[in-house]
Amino acid sequence: MGSYNVVVKGKTLELTNLEKEFWPEKGFSKGDLIKYYFEVSPWILPHLRDRPIVMKRYPDGIEGKSFYQKRCPEHAPPWLDTILVEGSEESINYCLCNDEAALVWLINQGCIELHPWLSSVGSLSEPDFMVLDLDPSEGVVFSQVIEVALAVKGCLDL
Repeated sequence: MGSYNVVVKGKTLELTNLEKEFWPEKGFSKGDLIKYYFEVSPWILPHLRDRPIVMKRYPDGIEGKSFYQKRCPEHAPPWLDTILVEGSEESINYCLCNDEAALVWLINQGCIELHPWLSSVGSLSEPDFMVLDLDPSEGVVFSQVIEVALAVKGCLDL
């Protein structure tokens, strides 16, 4: 498994281990994941742009150990936008995913999941997104999830 230099929107990235299986049962690789995210970038980037990102990294694929990472890695490319968020106990430098190159770089880090803040750089203390997580508990059939989703939609439509 080697590395490859690519240019995405004028920015050079080193992609690594593209052949690594990320979904062994399905035969999908890390390279497949990067390709997918790049292809959906026109639709996903507007929802990621200017929002600090919490990465959920799976360096050995979906069946391996995963971890959440808030801090932008020190090896991040100099062109990657970041934001330093001052906290009561510590400050954290978060990655921003503002373009296709940043998205590809983040996914190359083994990020299967990207968790953007619900607020953006200009107003970090004022969320402008809301997420309703309807993940079913064990033993709950998906038709019940649909029923709850429709009830929530009904409330929001009022």
